[in-house]
Amino acid sequence: MKSSLISKELKIHFRKYEISLNNTLPKKGSIDKPSNKQDYSLTSSLIHDLATPLSSARAAFMVLEKYPAFQTDNKILSACKTSVESAVDIIDNMRSFQNRKVKKLQFSILESITKVSTITNNQSIRKDITVNIQCEDSLSYFGYKNIFERILLNLVNNAIEELDESKKESKCICIKAFNSKQKVVISIRDNGRGIEHTKIKEMLSFGYTSKKLHTGQGLYFVKEMVEKKFKGKILIDSKQTQYTEVFLIL
Repeated sequence: MKSSLISKELKIHFRKYEISLNNTLPKKGSIDKPSNKQDYSLTSSLIHDLATPLSSARAAFMVLEKYPAFQTDNKILSACKTSVESAVDIIDNMRSFQNRKVKKLQFSILESITKVSTITNNQSIRKDITVNIQCEDSLSYFGYKNIFERILLNLVNNAIEELDESKKESKCICIKAFNSKQKVVISIRDNGRGIEHTKIKEMLSFGYTSKKLHTGQGLYFVKEMVEKKFKGKILIDSKQTQYTEVFLIL
């Protein structure tokens, strides 16, 4: 089958999938808060996390549709596939959590970082953001792979949104991962506007957001998952007008 036919078929199937999701899931900021804070947090974080891979895949399909010459571009086709697979993984992961079937496994940190970078690549390029990755090939971790990738996706999305609003000429995100004292440390640093030190603790609390039409569950979800599923901790270092760096210690 020719690649142009493959991309057309993928586009048709994905649009059906996207329409189904859009009709099922509420929009950002439109969720009524139930009495159970944890259920609300999980639902909000699911919507938040699905937005990126679905938007990335949709953007890639728009490129294929507008510029037929790119229908043989393996990078674009690969980005489509990775984005759709990520959305499916997120949904499957939520179902597994509800059924208590999620299992730990040994996974490559670099592969997970690369996957998240691929999913967010369209946004980064469109917003003139450079993404640097520093991680040893051999670095691995035994834990919940899909949750780790959702955490990372959340933090990279936050960095992209911050840099987009910062209006700086040179915009960069640096993702590092390394071993330190028998722990795996991951840091995500952006050269955005920085955060007031008095607000850092508040940012990790339930419902906090500085953005319009956001539910405020992104960083709260990250903190909950890091502490409860990885028995780790999250630290934030920031200097106003210069940078913000988030550390995950697992």
